[in-house]
Amino acid sequence: MRCQLSATHSPNQSMRNIPGPSSTAEGPNEELIKEASSQWELAKLMGVHTDADQATIINKFTAMEVRDRQQAQELGDRNMLS
Repeated sequence: MRCQLSATHSPNQSMRNIPGPSSTAEGPNEELIKEASSQWELAKLMGVHTDADQATIINKFTAMEVRDRQQAQELGDRNMLS
């Protein structure tokens, strides 16, 4: 399985530039980076391959986690079933 990254993500973008509620002024916290690394390791075990370097992949996963947490915070405790 081949993986393509969005053109909106630059391989040179530092993880320190990703904003989010779980981030500090310096960048995402270590928990988010560890989670992104774990997700990439799992993807590799499942056969995902890409020409992008590992830092780019982890950067993208971290950005998605920050986005997901922001959206969850904006939604609050809404019950999606009602």
